[in-house]
Amino acid sequence: MKRISEPMSAKTRSAAMFLIASIGMLLLAAGCKKKSPTPIEIKQPIKLKLTKTTDGLTPLSDSVYFHFNKKITVNSFRSLYTLCVPANQEEPVYVDDHHGFKVKYPCASLGMTFPFEYSVTDEEGETLIDTVEISYYTKKFSLQDASIPNMVVTDDNKSVWLTTITDNMDRFRLLKIDLGSFEVKIDVAIPDIPANLTINPYNHLIYICSNYNKPQIFVLSPEDGHLVKTIEMKPIPGDNEVYPNLNPGNLIFTRSGFGVLNAGYGWKVLDSSKNDTIYYHKDTDPVTDTYFGIKSPQLTNDKKDILGYWEYLGTVIINGDTQEVTPFNAPRSEEGLNWTDFFANKVNNLMFASHWDGQLFDSKTGWISPISYPGLRPWGFTYREHEELYLLGVTQEREEKLVLFNYASGEEIFSFPAHPEMVLLDNTSDGKYYLFATSRDLYLFDEQMFPGRG
Repeated sequence: MKRISEPMSAKTRSAAMFLIASIGMLLLAAGCKKKSPTPIEIKQPIKLKLTKTTDGLTPLSDSVYFHFNKKITVNSFRSLYTLCVPANQEEPVYVDDHHGFKVKYPCASLGMTFPFEYSVTDEEGETLIDTVEISYYTKKFSLQDASIPNMVVTDDNKSVWLTTITDNMDRFRLLKIDLGSFEVKIDVAIPDIPANLTINPYNHLIYICSNYNKPQIFVLSPEDGHLVKTIEMKPIPGDNEVYPNLNPGNLIFTRSGFGVLNAGYGWKVLDSSKNDTIYYHKDTDPVTDTYFGIKSPQLTNDKKDILGYWEYLGTVIINGDTQEVTPFNAPRSEEGLNWTDFFANKVNNLMFASHWDGQLFDSKTGWISPISYPGLRPWGFTYREHEELYLLGVTQEREEKLVLFNYASGEEIFSFPAHPEMVLLDNTSDGKYYLFATSRDLYLFDEQMFPGRG
């Protein structure tokens, strides 16, 4: 018998469609997902740039150095300082696998800045043309309308004090500059023209001698620079009634508060342990010695004593505790002259100098350096390892140069053209920083700038 199909009911049709939809969803869940396209990485080109040049932390040499972040070819190079042309500016020497080049520049000198122009091209064809200034110092502080007559580094090696005088001589200031940032931390007015600046290790106060309008000494606080008191110079017992020694010159103190004050034509004691009392030393002859000061007084023996040159007695050491004056058997120069300048202090080593000669002398063992360096103006000892007898100084020849000299062997370790106006010289007691001042500028040099044996 033939079966005749019957049409689906609406309910059966709905169930069938639901079943088909469910099967489709199961198939998708089983992995029939569409894959995301792989992202395309687009590399940005590296821009050619100058990364390093000779600077205030680079050892001094006769060449200027330029380094880039990519290999380069030099198209051109020239000095914009027209009075000095680099020795091989047409054929610079490539260094660091063509990432840099150097050019001999013998005209460079300490404390100066020189402009250069260069053009280089990298391997991708990018060309960089630029100008750059290279400075032969680490940091610099400039005054616009004033000069710097005095400078002293603090015992903690963190700051330097300066006195300044405006060109019109109408303003006088005391500045404290931080050696780390080289920024002014204290700036205060001084009542009169400063002639001498010193820090008293006994009370840590700042003493400034002045003798322009009136002979006096200003005592200031190192905390904020405020004026603590003014010491007026007046005639004392022992002074000539007609021409008393009043004008204060250089002043220096020991740790005990005993101070040697050169005043007028002689010297007096300024005793800060006795409320800054001023009197003549007990060994001073009121007839003759009041007319002779202590030349080039320097602290020695860990700032306990003062070394200097007293007429007729020659070189002497004055004990800061007892005030006893002892003739000092200093080495004689090759010309047989007495030393007129002294420079201390590294351990027990002292520098004895005249205009034409200079030797190192150990004040405790009596050792004398076998070789001298004639005409070397001391700047500071180095404190690096294996440099126990190395002294940094400036020659006093027609063309001044900076010299690192080994007084044990007589070897000149290196030399470099010096600034023509190195007026004031000082350094930190750890040998990390060296400073000099011209009439208007103060320069700081990191020890890294001075090549040694280390």
